Amino acid sequence: MSIRLIVFFIFAGYVVYRSFRDDPIYLTLLLVFIYFTYPEKYIWGIEEFRIVFILNIILLVSVLYTYKHITVFGDKYSIFLFLFFLSILISAFFAEVNSSEAMNYALNFLKLFIFWVLLKTVLSDLNKVELFYWACLFSLTFLASWGVQQYTLGNIRLENFGGGQILGSNQLASALVFGLPIAYFMMLYSKNKKKKLLAGICLGILISGIICTESRQAFLALLFYGAYIFLTSNRKIVLATVGSLVVIVGLNFVPASYFDRMATIQDYEEDSSAIGRIEMWKTAVNVWEDYPILGVGGKNFYLIAGRYNSLVKVTHNTFFQILSEEGFVGILLFLGLMGLAVLNIGKMIKKYRPPSVNEKIYQYALTARLSLLGVLVCCFFQNKAEHEFLYWPIAVLVALETIEKNIKQPEQESMLCAHSRDLPNPTTTHTKSPYNML
Repeated sequence: MSIRLIVFFIFAGYVVYRSFRDDPIYLTLLLVFIYFTYPEKYIWGIEEFRIVFILNIILLVSVLYTYKHITVFGDKYSIFLFLFFLSILISAFFAEVNSSEAMNYALNFLKLFIFWVLLKTVLSDLNKVELFYWACLFSLTFLASWGVQQYTLGNIRLENFGGGQILGSNQLASALVFGLPIAYFMMLYSKNKKKKLLAGICLGILISGIICTESRQAFLALLFYGAYIFLTSNRKIVLATVGSLVVIVGLNFVPASYFDRMATIQDYEEDSSAIGRIEMWKTAVNVWEDYPILGVGGKNFYLIAGRYNSLVKVTHNTFFQILSEEGFVGILLFLGLMGLAVLNIGKMIKKYRPPSVNEKIYQYALTARLSLLGVLVCCFFQNKAEHEFLYWPIAVLVALETIEKNIKQPEQESMLCAHSRDLPNPTTTHTKSPYNML
């Protein structure tokens, strides 16, 4: 047993102790860190990766110990996500080529759903939501720093970097895209100067990591973020001026190979990678036309794609992935979940727009919406249906809605108490007052 593993066991033991003594948020944050930094170990139930599996079981017990119960279907999003899992499970039963492969995929998605339920339960107040965001930000900043180091050592575009759900440059880039809104809004809205500075440093490192991946989909996500922030800003001139200065200065540190790769976006007709993706999407549509209702089953597209196109193995698109593997039922549930989340986050942002009493809700809702939309941009170019952090902003939304209800309830009770004190007491004997005669 290595020294590093011994240290991890000691630290994990302390975190477990704090989770039972104080709150399960501590173990949740550790699992978030493990997910982003060593994603290959975030695989449940496989013999050589039992550490994280055991930690998840302990988290479940800790949540039950602390909260006494878990409300699984107390919101619309949980129902949508569970129905989406059921569509994956049913598709697995009728998988066209390999039912075992599809069932393993369904099992992994079930575990995704369980952790998602635990996450929305643990984020029971605004302080815990902030801790969750900081855990994501520190983990991703560490990952980005590691990526920059790899890039300087010659691992150009960070291929074969990481593992599990963040294997390769595009997956790494999408994870860093997820973290950018966290850093930006922490820097923008934090009242603490040290937190502002720390978030700004993290933002710079995340952008550096994205540049090192040379990912075109992440570049498009950055353009989307820039357009979104500019269009929704009330200080467009200031934002444009500061943004232009930052870009002009920053361009001097960007390697020439990055610009060369981004230039291929406009010449997609001559780019073999882009043409290959279009062929993959066409093949996915052809598969769906033959299996329209339930699809061919999870992880079965690459097994059946050769019948349609010998050069195609994956869809490189989350929407076409779901359409071909889970059919019309799966894509309808997925789009319904995402659409409902984006719509309701928008309502919450509008409701708590400053000046408001609960500006933290506004900040965290903004972060959740932009993180979700940014990852969805990446979903157009890679398979992410089973990637956990795609669904985490929705867990934050559920937590914020629950927190909002808990804030409103004491306010309503205090108003009722105040109103009851103002009502006359029928048992009291009233005497005439000079003021009653006026």
